[in-house]
Order: sequence, then C-alpha cells, then structure tokens
Amino acid sequence: MGAGCRPQFDTATGQSVKNLDLPDPFRQIRAHAMTKQNHFLALDALRGVAAVSVMLFHISNGWLPCGYLAVDMFFMLSGFVLAFSYEDRLRNRMSFREFLLRRFIRLYPMIIAGSVAGLFSSIGRYELYHHHIQAYSYVVSFLYSLIILPQISVTPFGSQIFPLNTVIWSLFFELIANILYGLFLFKSRLPVLLVIVGSSLIAIVLIGPVGGYETQNFWAGFPRVGFDFFGGVILYKIYLSNRLPHWRIGPITLSIALLAIFSIPTAIDGLTLIPILFSFSFIVYSAAHIDKIQKYNSIQNLLGAISYPLYALHRPLFPVCLFLLIKLGVDMDRQYPIIVFLSSIMIFAGSYFVLKLYDEPLRAYLSRKLLKAKARSEKSESKIASVVKSLADP
Repeated sequence: MGAGCRPQFDTATGQSVKNLDLPDPFRQIRAHAMTKQNHFLALDALRGVAAVSVMLFHISNGWLPCGYLAVDMFFMLSGFVLAFSYEDRLRNRMSFREFLLRRFIRLYPMIIAGSVAGLFSSIGRYELYHHHIQAYSYVVSFLYSLIILPQISVTPFGSQIFPLNTVIWSLFFELIANILYGLFLFKSRLPVLLVIVGSSLIAIVLIGPVGGYETQNFWAGFPRVGFDFFGGVILYKIYLSNRLPHWRIGPITLSIALLAIFSIPTAIDGLTLIPILFSFSFIVYSAAHIDKIQKYNSIQNLLGAISYPLYALHRPLFPVCLFLLIKLGVDMDRQYPIIVFLSSIMIFAGSYFVLKLYDEPLRAYLSRKLLKAKARSEKSESKIASVVKSLADP
C-alpha cells in the first residue's frame, strides 16, 4: 500500500482517515494518544504555570522579572494543541466556518468577562484617584475590547492597545494565528512552516524589544506570534513523526524550569530571546511525551482549566483586591508581600468562580445551541441531496 493510501487516525474520533501522507509512526502515536488521553495533561499544567507567572509579573513588583515571556509559552502551547485537535478534522470534513465557531465558543465568553471586568475596574481605578476620563472614552475602549480590535493610536488611558484590560492584546494575536491556521495553513507542509517561523525569528531579532501590547510596538506582535504559534505546530508534526529523541522529564521538573526562565533578573529581547524560545520548544516537546501520572491528574486538570480565566481576569481584579486589603489595614509599603499573597488567592478564587458559574456553563450552552443546530442543518441538507439524487437517477 502506497504512503498516500495508508490508513490514519483522526484526532477527534480515532477512526482511520485517508490521504494525509504522514509517516508510519504517526499511526501508533495517534492511536496511543486517542486511547490514553484526548488532551495532554502536562501541557495543561504548563499553561497554568504560565498564567500564574504572568499574574505574578503584573502584581508583584519584580518577583518574576521575565514573566512577560509566559505569553510566548501560551502561543506555542496553543499552536501545538490546535494542531492536535483540528488538523485532521480540517483536512477531512470540518469547514473553516465550523472551526471559527468552535474557537468563538472557546475564547469569546472570557473575552466578554475580561472586557466587562476591565471596564468597571478602570472606572473605579481612574475615578477613585481623581483622574477623570470622559464616558465616551470608556465606551469606545470597551467596544473595541468586545470586538477584539486594537486601539493603535494613543487613548486617554495611555498607549496600551487594549487599555481597559491590557492582556487582551495577546488574545487578538492568538485569534489572528487561529484564523490563518484554520483558513489555509493547516494544510502546510513542514518547509512552509519553517519559512514562517524562520522569517518571524529574523524579525524578532531585528526589532529587538518584545512587543505587541502598545501602540509603539504593536507590529512586533506579529513575528512574535508567528514564531511561537507556528513553532508549536511544527513541534506537533515532529511529535507525530517520532523521529527526534525525547527524555522522560516529569511535569514538576518542567514547571520548575519554566519558572527559572521567568525568574531571570534581566530583560530578554532580540538575540538573547532565541535560546529562551528554543528552551520553551524543548519544554513543550518534553511535556507532550508525558503520560498521565495519576497522583498529579487533578492538579494538572485544575491548572489547565483555571489558566484562561486567571489570565483574562487578573489585571482588572488586582486593583479591587488591592483596594480591599488597604481598606482592611494592610500596609502597602511594608506588607506588600502579604498583599501579593492574599491578592493571588483572591484572584485565583475569583477566576475559579467565573470558570464554574459562567465560562463552562456558557460554553456548554453555546455548544448545544450552535454546534448541534449546525449538525441538524447539515443532516437535513444531506437528506435533501439524497432525495434529489434519487429522483434524478433513471
């Protein structure tokens, strides 16, 4: 049987599909993945560690000086996981419209929550400290945030492209990468992806400081997500090929390595970013080969589930925590470590509350209403087509 005719396994169902033209080891690896797990728990844990690191970078005044690089880890993890979840389905039966619908259901509820939280937190923060800003500016920035469009000119709030909740900048670039992948890049072979990643890396080196979040460095976000996201897609293809060696490294060791990178006490950009990005690649590739470890399952599941709400909400929630703790008598100057510790607990609890009472129920509702309605429509169209064909046959 020729290479182009070998039966392969679909990521969603585990059933064989045709014409993927992938190497033989793919069959055993995919079968193993589908029988043992439908996602990678160790990657979930790393996503949670990255979310906590970004939070501490923003609220701790220097505890994790390079915590901002956790965004690059997010992009790389996203590329790997999306390729795992959607590549076969996009090649065989899933339309671009359905792909976008599924990404909308996954991402948009927390974009709404982050935008609303950012609006009220910003109103309280600016008005409380007598920095009066016109209501029109709040409304405009809120609407831009809801439709995930960056404000690439300076606003009354400053130079952030999503000023009410600054972390939404990375979700904008995430969506751009998702759209390009679902539209046509899922079909790309390794040489094309290597050109994208290589040219992105050259641009990163030439630009220097990492960016994407402010008006003055907005365009730097494109090569950043280009290298990270499509680097994750390449890692997935390498994972499937089973042609590179891997080492049995546990999730705790990989998490410590990630935290050690985020703790580097100097700014990393340009040429110095290259070894860091390849270190992230090694960590992701190693984590993908970790089988489920029973005693860590619940922790890894929790870290993976909480990562997105924690990332989307920590910026607007922290000023609220800070205000409450100061009102309770905690000294901001002398007891700031206590503020960071208690705020982290409050933000984590608030994010978990939003996850369980808002995000998961809303995503389940949207999946029932939108995806099942689409499936019923496609089934009806198929029946109509069958009837028309039978009538047309002599």
